[in-house]
Amino acid sequence: MRLAGLVALIAALAIAGYASGAAAITGDELREWVQGFSRLAPLAFIGLFLALNTLGLPAPVLATVGGAAFGVFEGAVVTLLAMWVTACIQFLLARRLGGERLRQQLGTQLGRTAPLLERRGAPAVAGGRLLPGPFSELNM
Repeated sequence: MRLAGLVALIAALAIAGYASGAAAITGDELREWVQGFSRLAPLAFIGLFLALNTLGLPAPVLATVGGAAFGVFEGAVVTLLAMWVTACIQFLLARRLGGERLRQQLGTQLGRTAPLLERRGAPAVAGGRLLPGPFSELNM
């Protein structure tokens, strides 16, 4: 039941993002909105990235907006920082909302993969990045 609740929460976040129209916002609209914050624009973009990515808007779309809004160099720095902050917060949310419960449910199955992840963590993460689907939901 708890695993089903976590899956439902993740699905609800994705559906809410698309139903709210957040996925239909154009790049120009986002760029204008971010640039309206002047010196606080990078912080506003990081907050926007966190909210929209958590709701299901793909990171590559948001990264494109970051590049368009801030230019190549500053856009890359701000976008990478936004991705890092978003990944950390999403990880903490997933861990708090169901990490231990999921570990209890899948104990033996996770037990078999733990040594592999400990020995070959980087290839495992890289392999996970190649899976199709929304990154934020896969991360959670």
